[in-house]
Amino acid sequence: MGGLEGVHDLENFHLLGTYVNENPDGWSPPELELIAAWHRAVRGTFIALRDLKKSTLLLDENSPPRVYGVLGLTTELADIMPFPLPMMLQARLLPWKDQIVCYGLNAPYSVMLGSGIERNAEDAYRQARAERGIITSLGE
Repeated sequence: MGGLEGVHDLENFHLLGTYVNENPDGWSPPELELIAAWHRAVRGTFIALRDLKKSTLLLDENSPPRVYGVLGLTTELADIMPFPLPMMLQARLLPWKDQIVCYGLNAPYSVMLGSGIERNAEDAYRQARAERGIITSLGE
């Protein structure tokens, strides 16, 4: 396969196990462990609700809902969002050490969320926070 380039492409993410087993780039065992954890990635449609000091809150579409506290890889997510929050987007969330990072903004929707959708998202956020808390790690 030759390099991580093919693995991080969203269409080729299924090659992760092969990449880790073959280790063509000679990563150290701790680095391979970080890469192998990506199999716990969460991919879906989210509503970016708000930006906090330590993370940006992303609400998923599941029932019951879950809310993730997510970091950008190199830049705060709120700084690269093309629209004001709340905003709907597709993204892949990756475990990185004991945090969650967003693998780019994949397909932000260029729609403005109406007050009804915002209200429903806030209700779902309160439910998720009360039932599960804010998920800040994609651990085992």
